[in-house]
Amino acid sequence: MKMRNVIVVAATILVVGGTSVMVSRINAQLLPAQKNDSVFARPRIFRETAVLQQQLLAAFGQQKHQVAESIAETLLALQPESFASHYNLACAQARFNKPDAALTSLRKAIELGFRSPKQLQQDKDLASLRQLEGWQQIIKQAAVPAVAPQIRRPKPAAITNGVAMVSEDNTVWSQQLTQLQVYFEPPDKATAATTVATGKDEIARLLNEWYAEGTAAGLSSVLYDNHDRDHSNMNYALFPQLARIEYSPAAAAEKLSNGLQNDLYYSRTTLGNSSTSLVGGAFWRSQPRFAYTNTRNAELLAFQYFRNHLYIYPEHRDYDPGQNGAGGYGDTYPANTPYVVISQGSSGSDRVFLDAIASTLAAFHPDVLQTLQANGTVYPCVQMILRRCLKSVTTDADYLSGIAHPPVFDGQQLDPLRMIQMAHSITPATLPPVVMLKVQQETNNVVGKDYFEIADREVLFTTPAAIARICRGLNNPKIITIDASQSQRTKGVDLKWHWVILQGDSTRIEITPQNKDSSIATISVQHHERRPIREGSKMESSRVDVGVFVSNGTFFSPPAIVSFYWPEDEQRIYNDDGKIQSVQYTDHTTGGNYTDPLLITPKTWKDEYLYCATGQQIGWTRIREDSKQRFTADGALALTLDDQQRPLTAETVRYIATARGDRAPILEQTPGDEILEYEYASPDDQVGRISKRTSRPGKASTSFNP
Repeated sequence: MKMRNVIVVAATILVVGGTSVMVSRINAQLLPAQKNDSVFARPRIFRETAVLQQQLLAAFGQQKHQVAESIAETLLALQPESFASHYNLACAQARFNKPDAALTSLRKAIELGFRSPKQLQQDKDLASLRQLEGWQQIIKQAAVPAVAPQIRRPKPAAITNGVAMVSEDNTVWSQQLTQLQVYFEPPDKATAATTVATGKDEIARLLNEWYAEGTAAGLSSVLYDNHDRDHSNMNYALFPQLARIEYSPAAAAEKLSNGLQNDLYYSRTTLGNSSTSLVGGAFWRSQPRFAYTNTRNAELLAFQYFRNHLYIYPEHRDYDPGQNGAGGYGDTYPANTPYVVISQGSSGSDRVFLDAIASTLAAFHPDVLQTLQANGTVYPCVQMILRRCLKSVTTDADYLSGIAHPPVFDGQQLDPLRMIQMAHSITPATLPPVVMLKVQQETNNVVGKDYFEIADREVLFTTPAAIARICRGLNNPKIITIDASQSQRTKGVDLKWHWVILQGDSTRIEITPQNKDSSIATISVQHHERRPIREGSKMESSRVDVGVFVSNGTFFSPPAIVSFYWPEDEQRIYNDDGKIQSVQYTDHTTGGNYTDPLLITPKTWKDEYLYCATGQQIGWTRIREDSKQRFTADGALALTLDDQQRPLTAETVRYIATARGDRAPILEQTPGDEILEYEYASPDDQVGRISKRTSRPGKASTSFNP
C-alpha cells in the first residue's frame, strides 16, 4: 500500500470535523479566494484555515488575545484577500489593546467586501473601539452595498487521445461546495470508439453486440480517475471508449492526484480508485475510515454518490479477523455506507471492481444512463446491481440481509455477467428507487455528564443515504426516529418500505413503524459489545447497521444505512433494570481493545455510579489506581461533603486531549470555570439542586461566547 501523508495534527481533526467553525461569526467556508494563487492550493488552504480558525476560537475563549493575534496573522498570510482574515485580526487586536491597528484591519476588511454594520455594533470583541474617532465612519462604510466579486468561469477542456486533463483553465474553486470543480466538454458519440470492450469473454461480446444494435450506452460519457499515481491502475485499454483523468504538474504538486478523493468534482460521470492508505503512526487507517471519521469528508462522499462519482478503496488492515493486531483488528469502521466500494485486501484488490462497474455502466440502455445521470443516481443504481448480483445473493431475502451489504466486499463474490444483464434489463419505467433519510428526532446525551470527551461528539454524520452515531452516552437505549418518506421514485409508482437489521443482535434492537406505510420508523438499540458479525464468523464488530430499502415492484433500492458504533475500549456493566453500574476505560496501548483514536480519545479510569433509594442517579465515583473522586450528577467534582456524604460544593470539570509523543493523545480532566454550591430540601433528599454558581478565582465573571 502507498502511504499518503496528511499534514494535519490528528488531534485537531477531531475538533474540526463536523463543526461549522465560527470566529466572531465569520465562517471559514465563506472566505473568498486568494489572489495570485493556484486554484489547486484552495483545498489545502481551506483545511489549514479550518484548523487555524478552531485554534483562534479556542484562544478567544481562553482570553489569550496575544495568541489570538498571532493565529489571526497566520490566517491572514494564508488568506490575504479574505475580509474574514482582516476582521478576525481586528478582533484580536482590539482585545489586545491595539485600537489603531484594529481600526486599520477593519477598514481593510470592508475594502475587501465585509458588509454588516449590525455585526460591528454587536461584536463584544470590538467593544473597545466604539468610542474612538473614526468608528462611525467605519459603520457608514460597512453599510455601503459591496460590489459583487468577479467569478472566474472555467473553460471546459476537450478530451484528447482519451485523456481528460485537469488544468488551471478548466478548474474552479467552489466556495459553496468547498471543492474544486473540473469541467470537460460534453461527449461526442460520433467520435467515440466503436468498440466498448476488447476482452474475449462473454461480457465483452454482449457489450459490443448491444452497443452495435443501439441498446447499450457504452462509456463515452464516463471518466476514469486513477487516484494513486498509477500504483494500482485500471487496465483501461480493455475499454477504449473510457477517457482517463490525468493531472497537470500544478495539480499534482498539491497532492490532488493521490489518496482519498474528496477535493474534486468532475462534470462527467466518474469511476475511480485509490490503492492507498495511511500506514504510519497512531492514526493509521484506510482511506474510507479516514473519510468516515470526519464529518465533512463523509458529507463529500455523499455529494459524490449523488453526483455520479464512485471510488473503490482497499480496506488494507481495517477489516480482518483478529483483535488488537493479532491476525487483524476486526471491523474498525464506525459506519457502513453505500457511498464507496471497499475491497477486501490491499493494493490491487480494487481492480476487479473497476472492470465490473465499468462493464455495468456500459450495459445501461442509452436513455436509462442519460436519465440516471440527469437525476444524479448512476451509482445508487450501480450499488443496487453490484449487491443484488453477488454470488451469495440469490433471492430477495438474501438482498434484504447483511449478506448483501457488508462494509467491505470480497472481489471473488462479484458476478460481472449477472451485473451487466441486470443493468441491461432496466428501462426508464423500471428505474430503481432511491431511499432518502432524514432524522426526525433522537435521544441526546450531554458531554461531561453522560459521556466524557473533548467536545459534543455523538453525531458522526447525517447524510441522505447514511446516518452514523457514536454511542458514547451510557443511557440505554439509543433511540432515533428516521423519516424515509421522501425517497425518490418514478412518477406514479408506489413504493414499499423495508427496515432490516443488517448487523447486530436482533434481541437488542427494536424497529417500530410510525405510520401506515412504514416510511417512518423508530429504531431503539441497546448497548452492543464486540461480537461476531454473524453466527460462526471470525469477524467481530461493535457496530449495528440497520438498512432501509424501498421497492417499486420490479427493483429494490440500494441500501440507506443507519449505523450505531460503541467504543470497544470500554467495559460497561448495566444493572438488571438497565441503568449503568460501572464503566472501565482502558487505552488499547495498555491492554484495552483497539478503538479509533480519531473517534474516541483514550482514557484510563473507572467510574462507579451511585443511585438514591428512588433509583435516581446522584453521581459517580471515579477510580484511578489508589485515588477516588466523587462526582455530582451534573458532572462536577465534589470538593466538600456534608455528614450524609452529599456534595455541598463542587467544581466544574473540563476534558482536554493531552499529547503523548507518538501515541494518540489521552483524555485528562482539568478544573473548569465555576464553583457550584448545592442545597437539599430535606434530610431524605439525596439529589439536591445547584443553589449558587461562582467563577473560580482568576476567572472573569463572564466567559467569551462567540
